[in-house]
Amino acid sequence: MKGLTGILVLCVLILSSTVFGQNQDSEIMIQHAWIREAPPGMMSLAGYMTVQNKSKNDLSLIEVHSEYFGHVMIHRTIDEGGMARMHHQDRVLVPAGQFVRFEPNGYHLMLMHPSRALKKGDKVPVTLVFSNGYKMNIAFEVRTDMPAK
Repeated sequence: MKGLTGILVLCVLILSSTVFGQNQDSEIMIQHAWIREAPPGMMSLAGYMTVQNKSKNDLSLIEVHSEYFGHVMIHRTIDEGGMARMHHQDRVLVPAGQFVRFEPNGYHLMLMHPSRALKKGDKVPVTLVFSNGYKMNIAFEVRTDMPAK
């Protein structure tokens, strides 16, 4: 019975997370949320998405959490003299009425110390926290390739 209850709770979390992320009335809309599949044993994975700010005020993504990972950081890859380097970001500004893409070779989430191996098709709950105090629970899909935009 405990197993069934856990599965039902996870299903509700994933379904509600997806709905919250796609809520048309929200100031913030998340699209194309995905995590790149990695071989078992990898200590870090990368997460990507598009964050759209539909409000009239600038907002910033300031924190990211997931129970599936020991720690989540926001990074940006920057080309420095022909060498790609990752830089930690305390926040990512999403200007009013615009969007920011988290994609390979740009902004991305560093998902550290996964609690288990993730494989293609898995849905991973991730919480995004914005500067206006708004928190969004989003289901990131584990993929082997980049989704179409």
